[in-house]
Formats: sequence, C-alpha cells, structure tokens
Amino acid sequence: MKSLRHKIALFVGLTSLSALVAGVGITVLQYESRVRQESARELDSAAYALPGMVENFGANLLNLARTVSLTPSLAQRVQDKDLVQLTDYLSRSAYANALDFAEITSRDHTVLVNLMDTLAVGRESANPLVAKSVMFGYFGHDVYHNCTELYVLATCPILLDGALIGTLTLGRAFQPAMLRQFSTGMDTRFTVWKDEQRPSVPPAGGEEWPPLNHILEPEDLAGLEAGQAATMDITVGKIPYQSVILPLCNGQGRRQGYFAAYRSMAFLNEALSLTLVHLLLISAGLVVVLGIIALWVSRRVTVPLVTLAQNARRLAALDFSSAIPTEGHAEVRDMAEAFNHLSRELQRSLQQKDRFAADLASLNENLERMVAARTEELSHANQRLKREMAEKEDFLRAVSHDLGAPLRNIAGLVRMIGRRHQSGLSPEAGDALTRINNNVMNELGLIEQLLELSRIKTRRGKPSEIRLADLVEEICQDLSFAIAERQVQVRSADDLPVIFAERHRIRQVFQNLIDNAVKYLGEQPQPLLEIGWTGHQKYYMFWVSDNGIGIPADQKDKIFGVFRRVKTREVMSVEGKGVGLASVKTIVEMYGGEIWVESQPGQGSTFYFTMDRSMITPAGAPEPEDEPETADETSVVTA
Repeated sequence: MKSLRHKIALFVGLTSLSALVAGVGITVLQYESRVRQESARELDSAAYALPGMVENFGANLLNLARTVSLTPSLAQRVQDKDLVQLTDYLSRSAYANALDFAEITSRDHTVLVNLMDTLAVGRESANPLVAKSVMFGYFGHDVYHNCTELYVLATCPILLDGALIGTLTLGRAFQPAMLRQFSTGMDTRFTVWKDEQRPSVPPAGGEEWPPLNHILEPEDLAGLEAGQAATMDITVGKIPYQSVILPLCNGQGRRQGYFAAYRSMAFLNEALSLTLVHLLLISAGLVVVLGIIALWVSRRVTVPLVTLAQNARRLAALDFSSAIPTEGHAEVRDMAEAFNHLSRELQRSLQQKDRFAADLASLNENLERMVAARTEELSHANQRLKREMAEKEDFLRAVSHDLGAPLRNIAGLVRMIGRRHQSGLSPEAGDALTRINNNVMNELGLIEQLLELSRIKTRRGKPSEIRLADLVEEICQDLSFAIAERQVQVRSADDLPVIFAERHRIRQVFQNLIDNAVKYLGEQPQPLLEIGWTGHQKYYMFWVSDNGIGIPADQKDKIFGVFRRVKTREVMSVEGKGVGLASVKTIVEMYGGEIWVESQPGQGSTFYFTMDRSMITPAGAPEPEDEPETADETSVVTA
C-alpha cells in the first residue's frame, strides 16, 4: 500500500505539472499565432499600400517636371541646343530638388543632357515615356529600370510658342531616402530587388536580403511573375523576419523589380525563452508543494481502501457474513455504506435468481409441451390437407373420365351413324346429329377447361425468362386472322419488361384478355386495342384496353367467377363458356397480384392486373430501382 501512496502522489504531481505546462504552452502558442496573424495583416496593408505611395511620389515629380519645363529660358536653350547651359541649369535644379535622375531630349528622342549617364548623350533615349510624350504630348510618370538603378520618373513635353521641341524627365532612385518615407512604423521596413538574381537594395539602416532565387521556391517565383504575393518567414543574419513580397510594375504593367515589406520576429523568441525560464521555476515549486499534498491525501485514502479490498475479496467468494465498518471521514463512511448496500443487494439478487431460475425451468417445460402439441396438430393438418388435395385430384380425374368417356362415345356414335346412314337420313335427322355432336364437343371442352383451372395452382410449371414484348407480338400473330378481319389497330408499349415466370400461364393471361377484347369490340367503326404497363418499386401493373361494347357497372365484379358472363345481347351472341377470366384471376393471384376492370357501356373496357416483382424476379437478381409512375411513350404495332 506504500507503493500505492507513492503512485497517487506521483500521479497528482505529474497531472498538475502537465496541466500547467499544457496551459502555458497553449497560451504561448495562441499568443504567437495571434501576433503573427496581426503582423501579417499589417505587412499586407503596408505592402499593398506601397504602389499607391509610389504613385503619389510620381505625381509630385510630375508637378515638379511640369513647373521646370514651363521655364522660358529652358525652352529657348533646348531650341538652341545649348548643351552647356542646359547641363548647368539641370544640375542646379537636380541639386535643389534632391533629384537622382534628370534628362532632356529633343523632338526626335535624342538625348541632349543626361546627368546620370553621359554616354547616353546623342543617343535615342531608353525612357519609354519620351516617345509617348513626343507623340501624344503625354504628361506621365512611371517606374524605370536602367542597367544600374531603379527610378521613379516623371516625363513631360517642353513647348516653345505652343510647339513641342523636346521632353524633360526628372526622377528619384528607388532607395534609401525615398524608401524611408514609405515606412509605416518603426518595426515595418521595405527592401527592393531589381531582379531575381541580385541581392536587394535596402533602405538606410536596413538589411541586404539575398537574391530572390535563393530564398523562394520555383513555384513562388512563378506566382510573383503572375502578379501574386508571396508571404513567408525568412532568417537574414540569424534574425527571423515575417515578410510579404510583391512584384513592382510600371504603368504599362511590365515588371520593373520586386519589393518586400518585412518585420522582425525576434521578440517572439525572446518572449518564449523568458516564458520557459519562468515556467521551469514555477514548475519546480509546484512539484514540491503538490508532492507534499499528494502524500497527505494518499495516506488518508489508502487505509480505507485496504479494508474495502479485503471485504471485496470476501464478497467475491459470496461470503456475506461481515460488513465494512462505517467510520472515519464522511467520504469514507459514504463509500462503506454504499459497499454494504451493494453486498445486501447482491445477496438479495442471488436469492431472486434462484427463484427465477426455477420459474423459468417450469415455463420452459410448459412451452416445450405446448410446442410439441402444436407441432403435432400442424402435422395432422398438413397430412389432412395433402389427403384432401389428392382426393381432389382423384375426383377431378374420375369426373373427367366418368363424364368425358360417355360423351366421347356419344360423339363417336353420332359420327358413325352419320357416315353409315348419310344417304338414308332426312335433313332434319342430319341436322339433329350435327347439333348433338356440337353439344358433346362443347361439353368436352368445358370439362377440359375445368380440369385446367384446377391444375393452375396444383401443377406449377418451370419458370423461365419471358420478354413480354415478344410474347404479346406472338399472341397478336396467332390472332392475326381475327384482328385483320375486324381491322383492329393494336398499340403495344415497346418497352414491356422482362419477367421470370411460367411462360404458358403468362401467355394464358395475355391471350385471354386480348382475345376477349377482339371478340367483344361490337360494331365499332374504328376498333382499337392497347396494351401498356407501369413500373413500381414493389409490383408491375399491366392493362389491356379496348373501345368495344363495354360492361355494365352491376356486372363488373361478377365476370371473374366460373361460368359467369355479361348478360347482354351483344355478349351472348359471341361464343364463350365463362372460364377464361376465372383462369386469368387465378394465375394473377398466384403471382401475388390482383385484377379488376374499369368500363362504361358503349365506351370500351380496360382490364388492369398487377404482379408482385419479388415473385417474377429470379433469385439473386439486384433490387429494382424506383421507376416512373407512368410508362414510357408507347409505340404502335399493327397486326
């Protein structure tokens, strides 16, 4: 237990120290992040303000150049090309106005005087503003970069009696004196590069930065060339700086160099070092204090824990003979009372468990008896159902034989009498024999249809893939004589789905409905038959529609019964037995669907039926996606 006290003391001390270090560390990091963000915003502002300052500086130079160019003596000396007097005059003006660049050119762009580059005299001026000033009388300023310096220049025309005789250009170098005017604070500085290969041109007291191609990655240089700013941290002379670098362009958008606004971040390192020293001192004192407190607390906690551990081991052995003494401090007493309560509840739970186990065993025994009895009942019921189905099959076969055999004998006798005594029979007797034979054949057909109706559910065929569009076309071909005779126009959706079912049963459904539609068209002058469908997530819905004689409202629910036909003159004039729709209804229900009819007398009928998708889709096929509520546009197929 002594080791436990040490562990508690160590845990408390390390936890407190870790919390202190984490808190101070997070605070320092947040402070540094906030300072860097604020510094970056200030640098961005200063960097983006520099072009505007250069613009103001150029405007001031332009005002000065215009004032000087309006001096009458200057214009006369340019006209006379008095180079000595021009040089003297230009030198005094440059000295008086602290200018770093001064140049006078003639009307043909030839340099007359250039205080910075005497070799340029007599040559065409390299200043692009001169050509614009001569051609358009242009007054303007720009950033100019010659082989050695970067200048802010202002150029204006020199006029004599209203005629342009030359140009005057004044400028200042883009370094120390001028850059000091752009500094926005004591800690924000600027530096300028003429190109990527040479070091920067710093202001007075500033640091010379290495060439840009040494401190920037190729992608950053490419971004600068595209006009994007590069924000980065760099160390120059062992001092960390935060900087924003931008391209410096002239008025035509051509890059004349680069400039950077930067600020020293050394104070952050100093603040961090000082913080670490203070943190170490505080941590040392905290460790000592927390160690003393942790040892005292652990001693007060571990003794009650020893007693609790001993009783816990007895409780694990299901020994409820003794309880923990409830003495000591309030927290210890509460823990002892809670443990004793747990012991009592556990003992009561074990007693209840034994009772519940006995009750559960009794319930299981009763349930097993009930399940056995129910299973036996279901077995008897299943056997009884099988016997009844077998008896039904035997009955149907007996009926088929007992009714069919005499009828077939009658038909044979009628045909034999007709052949043997054809010459001796009167017309009335011959007609009677013919009616007898027709009635016998009708009865035999009726018996066969009843047998087929009974086999629909009991004798299932093997399912196969059915392309309903091909099946409907095949049925129309089989009925083509009747369709052509009535001149029926058949319209069938060309995208009927592919299903997996008993082919002869599905054919039976469509053939009965299409055949009925053709037979009961009546005297319709433009008979029309339509077959369509819609797809839903759970089922398919099909319909067969005609514009025939229609069905009275009071007989629409009766026509699906066996031997039920519509009792109207038009229907009774058509041959039928009333078994076809009953067969259709049985087949549709066998595939989880239903069938109904919508009709108006004299306006035609539409038979709708549905089929459950799960019962006409092969096992393992993917789940169908939702389809539109209406079928696609139908195509017309004329049989």
